[in-house]
Amino acid sequence: MMLMLTASANATGASNDYIVLYESGAGLSQKVAREEARGNDVQDVFRSAAKGYVASLDSADVARLRAQDGVLLVERDKPVEALSAGPRSGLASSWGLDRIDQRTLPLNSQISTSQNGFGVTAYIIDTGVLATHTQFGGRVTVGYDAIGDGQNTNDCNGHGTHVAGTIGGSTYGVAPEASLVAVRVLNCSGSGSTSGVIAGIDWATANHVAGVPAVANMSLGGGLSAALNTATQNAIADGITFAVAAGNENANACNSSPASTPNALTVGATSSNDARASYSNYGSCV
Repeated sequence: MMLMLTASANATGASNDYIVLYESGAGLSQKVAREEARGNDVQDVFRSAAKGYVASLDSADVARLRAQDGVLLVERDKPVEALSAGPRSGLASSWGLDRIDQRTLPLNSQISTSQNGFGVTAYIIDTGVLATHTQFGGRVTVGYDAIGDGQNTNDCNGHGTHVAGTIGGSTYGVAPEASLVAVRVLNCSGSGSTSGVIAGIDWATANHVAGVPAVANMSLGGGLSAALNTATQNAIADGITFAVAAGNENANACNSSPASTPNALTVGATSSNDARASYSNYGSCV
């Protein structure tokens, strides 16, 4: 897998920034050049999970582009946030592993390690990952940075490292031998933009090696976004399995993205007896 570090100019989504997606990538470079010739600031170009770009546009430009043939959507860039893990249950920290390694209750106080994630690439699309943490044993590689604040893919928030530990930590990780790739799309405050998340998904899709098992996690969310759902769906079609957070607002997950993405594994929260956690989002998308 070829890994590279890139930075985006659009870390948090300015109010006049719009995501423009096309039905195909034909002539995309020329379309970008035409917008730049009009004086519009094109910041990120998407070529893999989506075909389009994010640019600063006025209302006339938005109307013009929406009327063009071949334009799939023009959507205002919106903020996204890291999603919290919800209240602590007070139960032993390993009960979740005990639960997912068996189909039925009761828990048997044993954890099977027959499926350890060896040979699987896991993209952590989040705040970055503290690659030097002893839980990872050198299995974290630098992927992509959409923030561009000098942190690269280092985690200055902690959320992404927590997620990476849940996925691939040596003690409590679901897949303790998986290869972890840090894709940083949220800043030190846990905030980012829809376009930044799409850029991270686009990078993962472009760098995913066909035939190599790959998964991606996005424990983040914001308002409903057809652009983000489109990119996620296309990445899934390319062969990356996506697990996304339903959210912890006790609300319908179908009203947010990427939780509402078709074919994504939208994960809510449950208790150790399989009851829905009171704070977990719900609905047909979960």
